[in-house]
Amino acid sequence: MNKNLKLVFLILGIILITFGIHLLEIDKAKDNTNSYIVMSIGFVSLILSLLKEKK
Repeated sequence: MNKNLKLVFLILGIILITFGIHLLEIDKAKDNTNSYIVMSIGFVSLILSLLKEKK
């Protein structure tokens, strides 16, 4: 993968994880499904940014 694309995935992953944590409503008995979906997409993006290239 290109280094620029890896950097984009890294920044996107960090932003999505922090936004998902921000969406969590721990105090209220509310369904947090959207927050979990956003955080999981952020984790997938982080994993994609950390993959090594095959030589």
